[in-house]
Amino acid sequence: MLAISISSFNATERHISKRGNRYLRKTGFEVMQSLIQHKPADEPVFAFIEKKRSEGKCGKEAMIAGLNKFLRIYYGKVTELYNSIDEQLNQNSLSPILNIFVG
Repeated sequence: MLAISISSFNATERHISKRGNRYLRKTGFEVMQSLIQHKPADEPVFAFIEKKRSEGKCGKEAMIAGLNKFLRIYYGKVTELYNSIDEQLNQNSLSPILNIFVG
């Protein structure tokens, strides 16, 4: 475990911060619980969670790290999709009405 020492305060266990929307945080936590229960072998997020557990992180810390990894992957894929749509619109110069709705 990670031991934190600040002046006279020593802590060996830390709580997960409660930043952000609590409903989104709870939903993400439940998604990670479901992922762990189903144990998909080819899922990179599950492999990441297992790696963090093998490194010594406790269950909650590993799940939150997995959630952060999932969000980074998801954001990358959505950004890639939007960029490809934007490129297609620039190449094809589709109708101006479609450009209003997409871009």
